[in-house]
Amino acid sequence: METPGNGVIVVDTNILAYLLIRGDQTEKARRLLDRDRDWIAPSFWRIEFLNVLINYAHYQSLAYKEAKPIWEASFHLTHLREEAVEAGHALDLAMKHKITGYDALFVALAQNLKTVCVTQDKALRKAVPHLTASLDEFLK
Repeated sequence: METPGNGVIVVDTNILAYLLIRGDQTEKARRLLDRDRDWIAPSFWRIEFLNVLINYAHYQSLAYKEAKPIWEASFHLTHLREEAVEAGHALDLAMKHKITGYDALFVALAQNLKTVCVTQDKALRKAVPHLTASLDEFLK
């Protein structure tokens, strides 16, 4: 898939987590970064990422001593730009497509930038296929 729009892609928090937390999707996230280095996310993404880290620590094998440096690394992603999203637009999209407010912020940003949101969230991709792509779809 070619990078749509103006050459940037919106990346969902799960893509950022795959990049920062070593796992089975890390290599794909790195390939995405090698291919397209102009990433953008809504400015609140780190709040959602904090919750991801906490869940990994509580329910998977991520110790606090491992989580803390990952959290700190999230502040040094030089390829990631953060941008505010108009919440009213996100609300409209959330209601229209029956998606969460968090997901709607990513989709609204992608729509505003005339690009796609790369996400591994199957439900989100099903709800808004014209504004989303999986890692595999995007890396084709």
